[in-house]
Amino acid sequence: MTDNAFDLIDQALRSGGPEAGFDLLAQRVLREKNYPLLFEVRLLKKRHELGLPLIQVDDSAAMPPDTRREYDKAFIDAAREVGGLFLADGNIQRAWPYFRAIGETAPVAAAIEKFDATMDMGEDLDAAAALMMRVGPLSRAASEADEATRAKIFAVVLEVLGNFVTGSGKIAPPVACWLVAAKA
Repeated sequence: MTDNAFDLIDQALRSGGPEAGFDLLAQRVLREKNYPLLFEVRLLKKRHELGLPLIQVDDSAAMPPDTRREYDKAFIDAAREVGGLFLADGNIQRAWPYFRAIGETAPVAAAIEKFDATMDMGEDLDAAAALMMRVGPLSRAASEADEATRAKIFAVVLEVLGNFVTGSGKIAPPVACWLVAAKA
């Protein structure tokens, strides 16, 4: 943020108090898509509203049960908001920690299910086929095959990759994404 941003926050604090300052800061970081900072601003605002120290030094510090419930709700709401913003931007990886922290994996699983992308393998079919022969699931089978079998595999890979050449000449086969989870 620039010095001007700090001046704006100072003006908001003077005219509308701490809530206005927190709201202005939240709007600013949201506009900048600084979602992790938005999460922190949401929690700072709730800590202020609850009369808690703004800087949390000890997570195990005693809080009255009603205060703890209210703070925990704010934490969950902020995590959902920030995780949702990352998902809306197509950033599943950055959304995951927020949803995992609150035990809600369904939004991330749904995003992975809808994931639809292609891999840019360049414009050289021979180089793309050679890469597939060296990397990934095909590489082990190809490495254990004799030269004649490898040549047949290579020809099939060339033919299959040819189906994914775009109008601009790029080789762009679809990709997949897997979600692996375990529960104790």
